[in-house]
Amino acid sequence: IEGIHRRPAAGVKVRCGTIDTIVDELGLERIGLLKIDVEGAELAVLKGARRLLGEQRIDAIQFEFNEMSVVSRVFFKDFFDLLPNYRLYRLLQDGAIAFDTYDPRFMEVFAYQNIVGVRKDLDQRWVE
Repeated sequence: IEGIHRRPAAGVKVRCGTIDTIVDELGLERIGLLKIDVEGAELAVLKGARRLLGEQRIDAIQFEFNEMSVVSRVFFKDFFDLLPNYRLYRLLQDGAIAFDTYDPRFMEVFAYQNIVGVRKDLDQRWVE
């Protein structure tokens, strides 16, 4: 935060757990939309939901991919590989661009962007 945004960081204590564990504790059957905003730790959050992802119990995922991914040493390819059952889109002001195949020249953009993943077995028309 301090190196990229040139503002002081503040520490906050929070209870942490994986999404898989928390969903079990709450007795949830599925997640309709999982929104993740953790300043570069998005991949770690998704790794904590591997079971739910594998069981297709998360319909859609929204996360940021930006300059914080440089600090955490995460590439877009990491998300692409972790989410094979999801169609990924870059959200734009007037629509969305679908990522059907991995292309580092187009996808490894370390500037502010919102990404949404929708399970491939669900209707995609609302995104496009």
